[in-house]
Amino acid sequence: ADEDVQDNPNGLHANFRLGAGGDEIGLFVKIDSNIVLVDSVEFPDQESDVSYGRFPDGDKAWRYFGVPTPRSANIGAYAGFVSDVEFSAKRGFYESPISVTLACDTEGAVILYSIDGTEPGKAEGRGLTGTLYTTPIPIDKTTTLRAAAHKSSWKPSEVETHTYIYIEHVKTQSPDG
Repeated sequence: ADEDVQDNPNGLHANFRLGAGGDEIGLFVKIDSNIVLVDSVEFPDQESDVSYGRFPDGDKAWRYFGVPTPRSANIGAYAGFVSDVEFSAKRGFYESPISVTLACDTEGAVILYSIDGTEPGKAEGRGLTGTLYTTPIPIDKTTTLRAAAHKSSWKPSEVETHTYIYIEHVKTQSPDG
């Protein structure tokens, strides 16, 4: 419901806008001279490319979905949202080696990370990309550390990126890294 019907002829957008920060919508019918509320929902914050609906269809419970299913039954509901990954060291400039601890407040979530610039947790083949976080990560040269948290049936966290820059390393590094 973002008024983007002209650029999206596939039917996934409505010709009216609802607030992404939460809003309310109702379905009304006119019976004789009476207008009757059939259904309504007051919904919380929304995320891009995530749909919101009843699961199972017709139930009172509202859920988020990773794949929209217009004109079809709602499938693949997320059980919840995984919290963002927290880094123990702030991004920035460093002169001596550090050890970075990663954490996530969502119970049962696992953290995947990368130090080669790739996006951790991206589905590839049968599994997810990245290295499973188990112990603090030693950083002693300029490094881009990316991390995301995952939990089965939950929407994964956003990928967080922190770059740790060592000036001495930058001064002496070759164009190849």
